[in-house]
Amino acid sequence: MTTTLPPDTVALGRRSLHHLRAALERSLGVQAASLLQEAGFASGEAMFAAFEAWVGERYGVERAEALDGAYLGEALSSFFARQGWGALTLERPTESVVVLEAREWAESAPRGRALPLVSPVGRPHGRPLLEDGRLPVRRDGGRLPQPR
Repeated sequence: MTTTLPPDTVALGRRSLHHLRAALERSLGVQAASLLQEAGFASGEAMFAAFEAWVGERYGVERAEALDGAYLGEALSSFFARQGWGALTLERPTESVVVLEAREWAESAPRGRALPLVSPVGRPHGRPLLEDGRLPVRRDGGRLPQPR
């Protein structure tokens, strides 16, 4: 199967993605997750445009919003699997809630291994954790000053 990448996208192998994540976590500790999340959000507009074009070709609708909800799970799963991210399952536990599950997502740890977001001693960069184990961050998403 040949997959054409959407405009404004770059193919990145899963192994490269795992190495990038591991390198960021070694350097930045738990801050790596927010930086990777920010990069993912930055690609959202281009990926949605690609999804909308793909849905139009495959399901014959002009806009993704016009897709019958009964086909949403199938459409999302097929689209992301073709892009190399992995398949999704969609569940609707209630009328107003949608749950997407990605068991083999490209960002998942290889072979089920956990990729730690906190150093083995539990204090990334020597900073204390909050009582629930989270690292304090600013409300605007920025990093707190590093200890000296």
